[in-house]
Amino acid sequence: QGVREWVTNYAAAVASLSERPAEGMLLFGRYGTGKTHMAVAALRALTSPLVTIMFANVRDFLDEMRGSFSDGAGSRAAALLDRCKRADILALDDLGQERPTPWVVDTLGALVHHRHARRLPIIITTNQSIRDINSRADAKTESDGVSLGAMYSRIRGMVSQYAFYFDGTDYRHKGNRA
Repeated sequence: QGVREWVTNYAAAVASLSERPAEGMLLFGRYGTGKTHMAVAALRALTSPLVTIMFANVRDFLDEMRGSFSDGAGSRAAALLDRCKRADILALDDLGQERPTPWVVDTLGALVHHRHARRLPIIITTNQSIRDINSRADAKTESDGVSLGAMYSRIRGMVSQYAFYFDGTDYRHKGNRA
């Protein structure tokens, strides 16, 4: 119900050519419960010539950035980052699975900061709990001495109205016995 409300509100703003909502969504919970599926469904529901959307699995995004980083300013990395920054709606899938190195935090932090400053929504899927997200937002440093606080604080502010917990068994293993 809540995801549908978010999609409906965004679509109504697009249709009426009014200011688009800045709020994003947080889809969190156990793995295999349909968070990514729901994020993609929301993006598909908003597909329109008037809306640019971007979906990025965080690990794949970071791998692509790393792989073409040495290509310079006109690299695939720069183009990918630019598309993620400029998209009307960005979905970041599996946030929190990456190791928070200084480069990762700088890269994701710059992306989140850009979108926050321009009031562009993010849809985030994660296995992290609200408690984990709040802990990271309130922490000064993580175990490796890397600060995630500013990034997670911005994320928390961007998705606080629409945070949905996904529970259940891993659909990938239903009926499978090890």
